[in-house]
Amino acid sequence: MEFNAIYIVDPDTAFHSAIKKFTDKIGVNTPIFYFTNGDDFLKENPKSIDNSGNDGENLILLDLNAQNGIGWEFLKKFDGLNYQLKSTFQIVALSEELSLSERNQALAYQSVSFYFHKPFTYRGFITMVETIVNDLPSSI
Repeated sequence: MEFNAIYIVDPDTAFHSAIKKFTDKIGVNTPIFYFTNGDDFLKENPKSIDNSGNDGENLILLDLNAQNGIGWEFLKKFDGLNYQLKSTFQIVALSEELSLSERNQALAYQSVSFYFHKPFTYRGFITMVETIVNDLPSSI
Protein backbone atom coordinates (compact mmCIF):
# COMPACT_ATOMS: atom_id res chain seq x y z
CA MET A 1 0.00 0.00 0.00
CA GLU A 2 1.21 3.50 -0.79
CA PHE A 3 0.67 6.70 1.14
CA ASN A 4 -2.31 8.71 -0.09
CA ALA A 5 -0.52 11.95 0.77
CA ILE A 6 2.46 13.35 2.63
CA TYR A 7 2.00 16.39 4.86
CA ILE A 8 4.91 18.56 5.99
CA VAL A 9 4.02 20.49 9.16
CA ASP A 10 6.94 22.82 9.81
CA PRO A 11 7.15 26.64 10.01
CA ASP A 12 10.50 26.65 8.21
CA THR A 13 9.82 27.26 4.52
CA ALA A 14 13.48 26.52 3.75
CA PHE A 15 12.82 23.02 5.11
CA HIS A 16 9.79 22.80 2.79
CA SER A 17 12.06 23.68 -0.14
CA ALA A 18 14.63 21.07 0.88
CA ILE A 19 11.95 18.36 1.16
CA LYS A 20 10.60 19.34 -2.27
CA LYS A 21 14.09 19.15 -3.77
CA PHE A 22 14.80 15.77 -2.14
CA THR A 23 11.45 14.23 -3.12
CA ASP A 24 11.78 15.49 -6.69
CA LYS A 25 15.28 14.00 -6.87
CA ILE A 26 14.10 10.52 -5.87
CA GLY A 27 10.90 10.71 -7.91
CA VAL A 28 8.21 10.68 -5.23
CA ASN A 29 4.80 10.69 -6.96
CA THR A 30 2.70 10.94 -3.81
CA PRO A 31 1.03 14.36 -3.37
CA ILE A 32 2.87 16.50 -0.82
CA PHE A 33 1.19 19.32 1.08
CA TYR A 34 3.04 21.93 3.13
CA PHE A 35 1.79 23.65 6.29
CA THR A 36 3.61 26.17 8.45
CA ASN A 37 1.61 25.21 11.53
CA GLY A 38 -0.46 22.34 12.82
CA ASP A 39 -3.64 24.36 13.31
CA ASP A 40 -3.91 25.03 9.58
CA PHE A 41 -3.46 21.32 8.91
CA LEU A 42 -6.12 20.38 11.47
CA LYS A 43 -8.57 22.97 10.12
CA GLU A 44 -8.19 21.86 6.53
CA ASN A 45 -7.67 18.12 6.59
CA PRO A 46 -9.86 16.10 8.95
CA LYS A 47 -13.02 17.03 7.04
CA SER A 48 -11.60 16.21 3.61
CA ILE A 49 -9.90 13.02 4.80
CA ASP A 50 -13.00 11.81 6.64
CA ASN A 51 -14.92 11.89 3.37
CA SER A 52 -12.15 10.72 1.04
CA GLY A 53 -13.02 7.03 1.15
CA ASN A 54 -9.35 6.10 0.74
CA ASP A 55 -8.17 3.06 2.62
CA GLY A 56 -4.48 3.98 2.53
CA GLU A 57 -2.43 5.84 5.06
CA ASN A 58 -1.15 9.39 5.11
CA LEU A 59 2.27 10.48 6.33
CA ILE A 60 2.97 13.59 8.42
CA LEU A 61 6.49 14.94 8.90
CA LEU A 62 6.08 17.08 12.03
CA ASP A 63 8.58 19.53 13.50
CA LEU A 64 8.09 19.05 17.24
CA ASN A 65 9.83 22.13 18.54
CA ALA A 66 8.61 24.61 15.99
CA GLN A 67 7.87 28.02 17.49
CA ASN A 68 8.11 27.14 21.16
CA GLY A 69 6.55 23.70 21.08
CA ILE A 70 3.70 24.10 18.61
CA GLY A 71 4.51 20.59 17.36
CA TRP A 72 3.73 19.21 20.81
CA GLU A 73 0.43 21.11 20.83
CA PHE A 74 -0.36 19.57 17.45
CA LEU A 75 0.24 16.07 18.86
CA LYS A 76 -2.11 16.76 21.77
CA LYS A 77 -4.85 18.03 19.44
CA PHE A 78 -4.27 15.20 16.98
CA ASP A 79 -4.52 12.70 19.83
CA GLY A 80 -8.02 14.06 20.52
CA LEU A 81 -9.29 13.21 17.03
CA ASN A 82 -11.47 10.16 16.53
CA TYR A 83 -9.66 6.85 16.22
CA GLN A 84 -10.88 6.12 12.70
CA LEU A 85 -9.34 9.35 11.43
CA LYS A 86 -6.12 9.04 13.46
CA SER A 87 -5.57 5.51 12.19
CA THR A 88 -5.18 6.82 8.64
CA PHE A 89 -1.98 8.67 9.60
CA GLN A 90 1.58 7.83 10.51
CA ILE A 91 3.52 10.69 12.08
CA VAL A 92 7.27 11.10 11.81
CA ALA A 93 8.43 13.44 14.58
CA LEU A 94 11.35 15.68 13.64
CA SER A 95 13.41 17.64 16.12
CA GLU A 96 16.63 19.58 16.39
CA GLU A 97 16.96 18.30 19.96
CA LEU A 98 19.18 15.34 20.71
CA SER A 99 17.21 14.23 23.73
CA LEU A 100 16.34 10.66 24.63
CA SER A 101 13.52 11.85 26.91
CA GLU A 102 12.01 13.94 24.09
CA ARG A 103 12.31 10.99 21.71
CA ASN A 104 10.54 8.71 24.19
CA GLN A 105 7.86 11.32 24.87
CA ALA A 106 7.14 11.64 21.14
CA LEU A 107 7.09 7.90 20.54
CA ALA A 108 4.62 7.49 23.43
CA TYR A 109 1.95 8.91 21.11
CA GLN A 110 0.33 6.03 19.25
CA SER A 111 0.32 7.91 15.94
CA VAL A 112 4.06 8.69 16.09
CA SER A 113 5.95 5.93 14.32
CA PHE A 114 9.43 7.44 14.10
CA TYR A 115 11.61 10.18 15.56
CA PHE A 116 14.42 11.70 13.50
CA HIS A 117 16.92 14.44 14.19
CA LYS A 118 16.96 17.43 11.87
CA PRO A 119 18.29 19.21 10.00
CA PHE A 120 19.35 16.44 7.73
CA THR A 121 21.25 16.18 4.51
CA TYR A 122 20.04 14.49 1.35
CA ARG A 123 21.66 11.25 2.58
CA GLY A 124 19.90 11.65 5.93
CA PHE A 125 16.61 12.13 4.08
CA ILE A 126 17.22 8.95 2.08
CA THR A 127 17.97 7.06 5.30
CA MET A 128 14.72 8.34 6.82
CA VAL A 129 12.71 7.33 3.74
CA GLU A 130 14.32 3.87 3.67
CA THR A 131 13.53 3.38 7.36
CA ILE A 132 9.90 4.40 6.88
CA VAL A 133 9.43 2.26 3.77
CA ASN A 134 11.10 -0.78 5.34
CA ASP A 135 9.37 -0.57 8.72
CA LEU A 136 5.82 0.39 7.76
CA PRO A 137 3.43 -1.64 5.65
CA SER A 138 3.34 1.35 3.31
CA SER A 139 5.61 2.91 0.78
CA ILE A 140 6.23 6.36 -0.62
